[in-house]
Amino acid sequence: MKIEANSLVELKDLLDKIMHAPTKSSSNQDVKKLEFKSSMLRKAVAPYAYEKLSQAIIYSKQASGQVKDKQHWIDCSFRAWYLFEREIKRPVN
Repeated sequence: MKIEANSLVELKDLLDKIMHAPTKSSSNQDVKKLEFKSSMLRKAVAPYAYEKLSQAIIYSKQASGQVKDKQHWIDCSFRAWYLFEREIKRPVN
């Protein structure tokens, strides 16, 4: 299923806000919003794509706040996001 471009932008923006939040607690509202929006996609996308989105969320949450290896978690989130985005943009056979 094709996801609207503005929905993708909104998901990506939330991931960015979470991973760059100054504290984990300051990202809580965005995390809840992102988890809700991603749950709405669960049946709309392939399981592999949903798994990659879930990983991107987990890694973004790991990167939020003042954490050790922050760049590592940001890179992991970007990689999972890239795979999610590539999967949902792939033509349906």
